[in-house]
Amino acid sequence: MTKFREFRDRTFDSKDDLIIPVSYANLAIDEPTCLICETNAVGNEEHFLFDCNYYSDERMKLENDIGCSFNTMNTDDKFQTVFEHPFRIAMFVKTAITKRKQKLYR
Repeated sequence: MTKFREFRDRTFDSKDDLIIPVSYANLAIDEPTCLICETNAVGNEEHFLFDCNYYSDERMKLENDIGCSFNTMNTDDKFQTVFEHPFRIAMFVKTAITKRKQKLYR
């Protein structure tokens, strides 16, 4: 855990970078729509990590880095793979959050 904290502290500018800032006005809390890709998909963790087309370039890099293709996996296998590569997924999340901020707060 200590190595992860050291990595996190070197990788993220602040703890605020670990929070995905969104506003879901008038949406059911259990099914917020993704505000990024505008496909009306539920904007949950699964969508963020594996499906949102806005992050396809970042996801392709992640897949190349860990040597897999999420398109051929079921959901459980996708999450299992992600948890086996914590540093790679941390870099994906950092890059995706930066890209997300640029779109939401231009």
